Amino acid sequence: MTRLLLKWSAAACLSLTVVGSGRPACAMPSPSDTTGIAITTADTTAITGDTTTAAARTDAGTNASREKMQALKEQAQEIAEDVKEDLKEGWKDAKESFKETGSEFWHNLKEKAQEWKEEATDFFETHVKSQVVGQFSDNRRQCNQDFCQHLLGGFKAYKIQTYRPEFPEIPKSKSEPDTVWPALTLVEPADFRSLNRPSAPTAPESFYDELIQSNQIKVKADGVELTLNLEPRLSTYGIGAPTEKNLAAFWQKLSESRFDIPLRQIYDAAQKHHLNDWGLYRLTQAAAVAIYPKNKNGEQAAWTVFMLNQAGYAAKIGRMGADKKTYRLIVLLPFYEKIYGCPYVEIGGAPFYVMEKLAGKQRSEPVYSYDGCFALGTAPLSLQFPETLGIPCLYEKNDRFAYNLRMLDFYKSYPCAPTALYLHAPCGEVLSKSIQHKCGPMVDSLLHLYQTSPACATDSSATAGTIAATASETATVHDAQTCQEAVIAYLGRFAATYFDDNAKKKIKPEGHPLFPDEAFALKAGDAKDRALMHARLVRRFVGLPVVLAEYEKTALVGIALPQPPATAVGQALAAIKGDDGTMFYLFNPNAKDGAFWHCPKPLRDIKPVVVL
Repeated sequence: MTRLLLKWSAAACLSLTVVGSGRPACAMPSPSDTTGIAITTADTTAITGDTTTAAARTDAGTNASREKMQALKEQAQEIAEDVKEDLKEGWKDAKESFKETGSEFWHNLKEKAQEWKEEATDFFETHVKSQVVGQFSDNRRQCNQDFCQHLLGGFKAYKIQTYRPEFPEIPKSKSEPDTVWPALTLVEPADFRSLNRPSAPTAPESFYDELIQSNQIKVKADGVELTLNLEPRLSTYGIGAPTEKNLAAFWQKLSESRFDIPLRQIYDAAQKHHLNDWGLYRLTQAAAVAIYPKNKNGEQAAWTVFMLNQAGYAAKIGRMGADKKTYRLIVLLPFYEKIYGCPYVEIGGAPFYVMEKLAGKQRSEPVYSYDGCFALGTAPLSLQFPETLGIPCLYEKNDRFAYNLRMLDFYKSYPCAPTALYLHAPCGEVLSKSIQHKCGPMVDSLLHLYQTSPACATDSSATAGTIAATASETATVHDAQTCQEAVIAYLGRFAATYFDDNAKKKIKPEGHPLFPDEAFALKAGDAKDRALMHARLVRRFVGLPVVLAEYEKTALVGIALPQPPATAVGQALAAIKGDDGTMFYLFNPNAKDGAFWHCPKPLRDIKPVVVL
């Protein structure tokens, strides 16, 4: 390096020498040296006149300059080579030094970045989040903290209860032979609107939506589509081995996320499409699958339960498996109704149903879960329906009726519940309009038939007259009830001929009821399905109160009439007397000989299960 500096100094001094003078440019003339400075008029004339001498002097100076420039160039090249060598040596030394210190440098940089991230998160939580969510979120946060501690308390083993049958059991008890059974207390099912359902989740602030607009995910369940706004880090959360400690840590992470945004979006979608609690659960489950498609350690089940708890439902996380390698998380749901054909465990005296198909040895495995529940999740789910079910339509049509194909997909997942649920299940909008289009004109003509003219009963030119004459050929009083009986008979014939028993056997086991859309779309139904369908149609088109008299393998429809049926002359009439004195006369839609008001002999001494 010393040699390099000396060369640079020599070159610098050489370059600063004034050409033609021999004096360095930095050397100033002394005051006494005026020879080279004072120029007289005679000297000027001599210089101007003697051009040849001046030119010769200039050429000599130029040659000298070229020689000096060449020398400088050569010296510069030497210096450049030396610099190049020095740079190579310096770069080599730097690389060696970087290899030694690089790992430590990056480690320190990562730690510093993590510190910055934590500081930013703390600032966000302290100065932004708390100002928006307020006291409500503080209370919810405390409940989640307490629940995490509850999870750390350890799971307990619960034995899977004996399987209930695939459908409700009907007693075979006999009563004294009588055409009218004693008064029975008829209990109406709870109105879906009056159930203790959770209130709507608190809506997030608008600017929070903007913060996470960049991370959106598409969710679709039973035709309901929505776009969820999620924090980018949410889908990166994992549980690891689903132990109590890891599950509590996962719950803690979820509770610190902006879960209220997707929660509100799911709730709003369920309200928009008039979904019941089962539809809300299906939508939440679909969102969990979209967020955690790999589901390595049961993240889908944990996230589903977390969201249901935050929405106010008393769902639980269950765990099955003998050790950490075979652990798997499952969803446990409580319901208002009694569910059939579904395993369950009793926790705190209440049944919690396993939302997973179990086969073989799995049915004898214990289910591990926790006593108690999340403080804000207390309501069971209900399988009952609102007045309408607004699942988006996927139009389909058979030979007579149009229906919503997505309704069939929705009902495939439905647990089997008490018969009253099927009696009050609404038709899909498309099917409802199709039924009105097909059956409405005939019903209207029958209702007005006897009121216009008794002679119309024998009018061979009208199809309605033919059906009415067959259904009420013994009628003598042409009043409003007779017209209603004609419609009831017409609907009975329709139910007896349209819904096929053999088609039902290919779908569900005997005794397991079908929903309206399933029965009409598949043209399937056994004796109970035909009775359920007839009861729905009578209630819709005639507007009379109805009950279902359910037996072991069949059912009759009890129809409230002010007087005994006029068309039941000569038939074995039976009735159920309600607790308020109302008489429900039994109608058999499965009768193929037209004797609809005839109670079959094997059923006359058996007390049915009455479904209102």
